[in-house]
Amino acid sequence: MHRARDIITVCPPNLDRTGFLSLDNRLDGGAGLTSRDWLLDRLRDGFQIRMLRAPRKGFIAFAPGRASWWPVFGADRCVVVQRLWVEAVNDSVALLLTEAEEWARYYGFWAVLALIGQGVDRCAEADLHARGYSIADDSDAGVMLCARILQGPTALPRLPRDWGARAAALGPGLVIQSAGHCPDQTARAEALVSHAREAGLAARLDRIDSAQDARNRLAAPGALFCVALDGEIIDTGQGTAPEIWQVIRRSKRL
Repeated sequence: MHRARDIITVCPPNLDRTGFLSLDNRLDGGAGLTSRDWLLDRLRDGFQIRMLRAPRKGFIAFAPGRASWWPVFGADRCVVVQRLWVEAVNDSVALLLTEAEEWARYYGFWAVLALIGQGVDRCAEADLHARGYSIADDSDAGVMLCARILQGPTALPRLPRDWGARAAALGPGLVIQSAGHCPDQTARAEALVSHAREAGLAARLDRIDSAQDARNRLAAPGALFCVALDGEIIDTGQGTAPEIWQVIRRSKRL
């Protein structure tokens, strides 16, 4: 009963009334404003969003493994946290994680998973440990997979080990991989590709269009947008277009 007063379930009919998109913009952590249309598509795919009522500020987005955009293998019977942002610590993280866990239990999922570590600004490890999460897997990219087992026994999911190969598979020249989830990042990508082509550099956009495509091909852990130059990641959405272009010019001596 107490949680019900503190939590708003965000869904297509009430998306605009909840103020979620404005909150997402304030707490984006540099990821950029999420496109309303992209978010509506994800909600139809199975994403769940729970938002804290004012005066608290925060939200959690989670999805069944089949709808998750994060590359985690063996997660079909799990729920995967996609994003978790809070403005204050107190018990906000616990409230939001509880929402994901109870949803997972109700629908018979085996575990709730969350990514932490280098380049993944998701959940604080201490908050997860306090909720009974433990490290299920880690990778050479500095990313760890945390899991809270709800029922078992079950085989633990695992993270990719091929991040270098994923980046290399993007090929030569400038390649910008994007899920199309952020208008600002889309505009940044188009500007960089245009600059590169004008300078005589091979350049292209690599669009990720589905959850399965994301799990199979995302080239940077925890990022729906990345910039690769000759098969090496040089940005995951934090740099401005001029900053990234300067890196490219120095590297290619343009």
